[in-house]
Amino acid sequence: MSGPRGRPGRRRARRPVYCRAMKYVLAILPTVGVLFLFWLAIRAMVTADRRERAAHARMTGHTPSEPQRSDTEGTDATPNG
Repeated sequence: MSGPRGRPGRRRARRPVYCRAMKYVLAILPTVGVLFLFWLAIRAMVTADRRERAAHARMTGHTPSEPQRSDTEGTDATPNG
């Protein structure tokens, strides 16, 4: 039996689909890995910020739902008032 272009020889066996698809998976793998590391970093920053805000609220005596008031709020700012 002749091969491609009329040359005699053995026909190359076709690889299974999973082998052909593996090169695409391996090409995307570094991008997925970097995306995962980015997600971990952002998640760590958001969690740290949430914990810091909760600790600050506990330290100052405010609950997160309670608005913070300034010392001069609700008073007249005039010297004679």
